[in-house]
Amino acid sequence: MRQPHPPDDTHIPFAGFANESEAPPPPRIPFMILCDTTTQPTLHCDPGEPACLRHAVADLASDLGKISGCVHAIHPLPPPPPPLGNDSPIIVAGTSQNPAVRAFAAANGIDIATLDAPDACERFRIQILPTPAARDQGADGSRNAVIFLCGSDERGAMWAVYEFCERFLGVDPLYLWTDNAPARQPVLDLPPGIHEDQPRTFRYRGWFINDEDLLSDWRDGGGTRDIDYPFYNQVVHPDVMMRVIETALRLKQNLLIPASFLDITNPAEETLVRLATERGLFVSQHHIEPLGVSHFALERYWRARGRPTPPSYVTEPDLVRETWRHYAARWARYPGVVWQLGLRGRGDRPVWENDSHVPPTMEARGALISRAIADQHAIVREALGHDNFVSTSTLWKEGTTLHNAGFLKFPSDTIVVFADTLQTPRAAAGQHFYAQHWGDDFYSVTRQPGHAYGIYYHVAVWRSGPHLAQGVPPAKIHQVVGEAIARGDTALAITNVANLREVVLGIRLTAALKWDFSAFQLEPFFNDWCARQFGNAAARDTARLYEKFNDAFPSLPTEDGGHRALWHDGAMRESGIACLDAIERSRKSLDLWRENFTPETLGNLKKWTAHSLGGWTAALSLAREIAPRIPPGRASFFHHHFEVQAAIMLGLAEWLSGLLRALDASVSGTKNVGAAADSDLVVHELEIAATALDRAIAIRTASETGQWRHWYRGDHKMNLPALARQTRELS
Repeated sequence: MRQPHPPDDTHIPFAGFANESEAPPPPRIPFMILCDTTTQPTLHCDPGEPACLRHAVADLASDLGKISGCVHAIHPLPPPPPPLGNDSPIIVAGTSQNPAVRAFAAANGIDIATLDAPDACERFRIQILPTPAARDQGADGSRNAVIFLCGSDERGAMWAVYEFCERFLGVDPLYLWTDNAPARQPVLDLPPGIHEDQPRTFRYRGWFINDEDLLSDWRDGGGTRDIDYPFYNQVVHPDVMMRVIETALRLKQNLLIPASFLDITNPAEETLVRLATERGLFVSQHHIEPLGVSHFALERYWRARGRPTPPSYVTEPDLVRETWRHYAARWARYPGVVWQLGLRGRGDRPVWENDSHVPPTMEARGALISRAIADQHAIVREALGHDNFVSTSTLWKEGTTLHNAGFLKFPSDTIVVFADTLQTPRAAAGQHFYAQHWGDDFYSVTRQPGHAYGIYYHVAVWRSGPHLAQGVPPAKIHQVVGEAIARGDTALAITNVANLREVVLGIRLTAALKWDFSAFQLEPFFNDWCARQFGNAAARDTARLYEKFNDAFPSLPTEDGGHRALWHDGAMRESGIACLDAIERSRKSLDLWRENFTPETLGNLKKWTAHSLGGWTAALSLAREIAPRIPPGRASFFHHHFEVQAAIMLGLAEWLSGLLRALDASVSGTKNVGAAADSDLVVHELEIAATALDRAIAIRTASETGQWRHWYRGDHKMNLPALARQTRELS
């Protein structure tokens, strides 16, 4: 007989009864039957409940179907009294405001007063108790269970449903991305008891689906995008977005930025907003899209009106405000919008990079952006007809600099969002790489009384990475989020999750931190993750493998000198492109290639590449050694999560190693004009470099089976095939 799913104290506290002083005496019946070979539960949810809750109950029905092999219909609540006309196990889900739910609770002796408390926001209650017949007959009679899943509001009720699925049914909330679908369980026993909880740390907890090249092209048919940008030609398919949304909800996220550069006037893109709000999520906008208007949207709006170039907020502010009003009216049709305020340029750049009218001083630029923020705040109030709304201003790149200098002003009710903008000093070709640590303003700006603050953090980031392979160590995430909580920046937390599948550990970790940071313990969390994903027998081995992954990344200094960055896949790509450019320059002039490198940056690149070669060779070797010990049902996830990702990273390291040897040979050949041997060596090393990428591509292509067919078809950002072609073309 299957034992009840153990509580996972690493992310949600579970102490049995919500209030031990009020707990009833120990039940006479040790375990309640939810389902067995002859008994199946009936599901009940009132048709008048919010649609998002009914969707969640449908997910519960699906989970039960996978576990039991039976189809579970959803029924209205039974009228009291009696609570039920028969003694079958039942599951009731609803909100505490629903009269039918309150009547059911009263008829069954369930106290829901805590859900009515003034501070009950997204609070939920799970109560497992015997059916009336079981209570009458005791241990000698029926042991069928009543499962009561209730929330103080629709989100709290959803959390009750999804917490029950994870805690008691054993459903991995990330199963859609970890190949960990619920397993068949002919018998399921549950311990009687009460579990209540609500979010303890961040009010808004969300994801940003950003740099989503793999998600966009995984399934065809999502619709086309009209954007003058190389990476976003297709809209994420609605079925794929539903996977994203369901996973976010199972992890108790309540907010989603559903795409990069989303244009709500395109019906296919608007669908993403509609799906998120129908499922009960708040929605917000990319930090380059104030009121949903990116620079690309501004261009499209005015191009459709016969104007080839968009207006400048400096010289024609009324026309820009017209655009903001148009988009605000479209977004205002949807509930739960968290409005983004700001003024950015084209393609995630400062506004002054594509608007020559912007004044030259940083103080004047800050004043301009502050004026735009004030205008946008007023436009939202106008669009909604009230001032009861939530707005944010996310300080990315130049926003960090301006905020740190004190040049930005915000409405008093706007959440100011700090970002992890700390970078390394300039590396090859003058590049900076992101370090996944807070920018200067986070540490220096005094928090203003009455203002709320939040955070924007990347477990994936373009261009530096991680992108195709995981990379931010759990200990770093825990430390950095903890710094924000210590400063009280807990109004909102957005995690950049990119394509999700590559960074599931970081996603799971940040969800736990955002829910209840004080209850979180890193070591138990990590051990539990390894055991659940790869089996108890392989848990220690996979923990060791994660350490090998972390050790394979070279550690880079950062601009503040107090933190370290890691050399992720995107940074390796950028370094390799700098090498390709330097090789081409070296053929034209002995000194021209030096524009890409100083002796220090070239030496660093060689050192980092050597470290990566050794580290990723060791990581891939250990992954292949452990693979036979992974349970068959977890083998596909292990293969992608470790073997494929390590192969990609090793391929990049080998590619860079070949490029560096080719650069050395090319520079040597330039010094000795006409040295055919050096020229042949350059070609040879370039071919070795390209072949290394070919091997990585072949390994990942072989993994695209079953539901993951075409997963890497959308690799437009790292674009390993293009790197291999570019390398060969240079030879």
